[in-house]
Amino acid sequence: MKYKIRTETEDPNNIIGMCKKCSDKRRADFQKIFNKDMLKVGDYVKICFKQGKKREHMWVKIISIDKKIFGLLDNEPVLVDNVKYQDIVRVKLSEVEDLLPADRCV
Repeated sequence: MKYKIRTETEDPNNIIGMCKKCSDKRRADFQKIFNKDMLKVGDYVKICFKQGKKREHMWVKIISIDKKIFGLLDNEPVLVDNVKYQDIVRVKLSEVEDLLPADRCV
């Protein structure tokens, strides 16, 4: 699936809006095909962490899968301070925005 992202020269006032629109579309498309059977321990899932009006999308390395996912936060937060690098977090399947299988990590 291809997405067109406008460059600053095409629309200098709306580059962030266009990136967000593209990201929202990709996330919606992912959620349509995503299911629990796609996951295994060691994979990474992208989650949106929220703190008030702040949002930060970060990767979590899966350490356990049940009705929810448990994993280690694998990014250093910049915008939110309610989690930190290597915190163990619990994630609902409905919160998963993207998946990076462990065998595709370098």
